[in-house]
Amino acid sequence: MITVAVVDCGGSDVREIASSLVMMGCLPKVANKPDDVVNACAVILSGNSPVRDATLEMRWSGLDHALEQVILRGHPILAVNTGMLLLTSFDEETGFNGGMDVIPGRIKSLSREVGTSFLGFNCVKQVIRHPIFYGIPDDAHFYFDCDSYVDPDNHGTVAATTEYGIQLGSVLVKDNVVTTMFHPEKSGALGLKMYTNFLKLAGADVDNTIVMRLCEEGSKVLSDEAVLSYS
Repeated sequence: MITVAVVDCGGSDVREIASSLVMMGCLPKVANKPDDVVNACAVILSGNSPVRDATLEMRWSGLDHALEQVILRGHPILAVNTGMLLLTSFDEETGFNGGMDVIPGRIKSLSREVGTSFLGFNCVKQVIRHPIFYGIPDDAHFYFDCDSYVDPDNHGTVAATTEYGIQLGSVLVKDNVVTTMFHPEKSGALGLKMYTNFLKLAGADVDNTIVMRLCEEGSKVLSDEAVLSYS
């Protein structure tokens, strides 16, 4: 059983994520200390809070240096929503330039670019083949809740795009790091499948029977939420 550190970047239900990981046969650790991250086989960064606040909290706790060690070791990292923003370089709206610079780029305001924030399900179009997408249809729908997006310096890091007034890089990939604008844990069956794929990248022996049951339960949530989003 592998250990997965789950880092709360603010405003995230990490216990919901941790519960799903347990059912998939992994040992999650809600990470509050650097050792929790350093000793993990893989790390999930999840949150929905201002990037400056999340970055300073990571620095204060020493979790930023621990995460750098894990990245250098080549262990899988999945950064969700605010987690994605933490790993880039510069926030144009606030002028904050204290990002970790793992995937260099600029954070831009959706309100400024398209006139509104991004809330609800939308289509994610895969532009490269990657194990994180295994078993997930192209143009599948995932749940977004964000005010900002990352414009990467190297557009070769874009693994999937989403149209929302402009074309957004909704999944960015660099080496062992995968980042998403959307919340897999709020995206029903396909979100659970994405977490499964991530766990397999970390070497987990995921029980497919359990995953299928979770996906069946999650698909009901996806169906209900999608109807609300598009009505």
